[in-house]
Amino acid sequence: MPVAIKGTGGGSVTLSAGAAAADTTLTLPNTTGTVALIASPTFSGTTTVTTLNATTVQVSGNQALNGPVFSAYQSTLQALSAATYTTCIYQTEEYDIGGCYNNTSSTVTLNGLSVPAWCFCPNVAGYYMVNFALRAPQIGEIAPLIWKNGVSYKGGTNVATSGVNNFQGAANAIVYFNGTGDYVSAVVYSQNALNTTTGIQYSYFQACMVRGA
Repeated sequence: MPVAIKGTGGGSVTLSAGAAAADTTLTLPNTTGTVALIASPTFSGTTTVTTLNATTVQVSGNQALNGPVFSAYQSTLQALSAATYTTCIYQTEEYDIGGCYNNTSSTVTLNGLSVPAWCFCPNVAGYYMVNFALRAPQIGEIAPLIWKNGVSYKGGTNVATSGVNNFQGAANAIVYFNGTGDYVSAVVYSQNALNTTTGIQYSYFQACMVRGA
């Protein structure tokens, strides 16, 4: 049954469990001060919310955070020029929950944010695991890098081959996004002129939230 709390200004706040599928406990502190409740991401399962003091709230239990997540891969081979930093093209989306990945060659607006070509720009602030891989069937050397807001941010593993075809480089890092415009792209520096290998298992770009801000 919903509980309505009338405010001094004449309005009221209603507490309702809604269509809850599991028990949820909200514990208020035995202290003086003001406790502010703010909007939070969606959690699933049994969740316990405990206020440790007038300003700190602790959430425990099954915290399945529903944040943006995507996975895309190369379905068309990409030519890499020698001695050049090249933004990797991942044009085919495996999934894009939240619609935060731009799989086009032009800057577009997603969730009210301007997103450059081939970039991931989540509209929810937090820490995200970002990773990508790129494979080439020729002999050569590549250095994969995660770029944030158009600048080199985290480097991956340099891969060089000598007489061996089909080599693959990768980069991964936990990246903070402010939710209001931060974006990342997958970039590779190629020592030689190469063509990439297509396929969901070889050349891919992914990101998912691991915790909120």
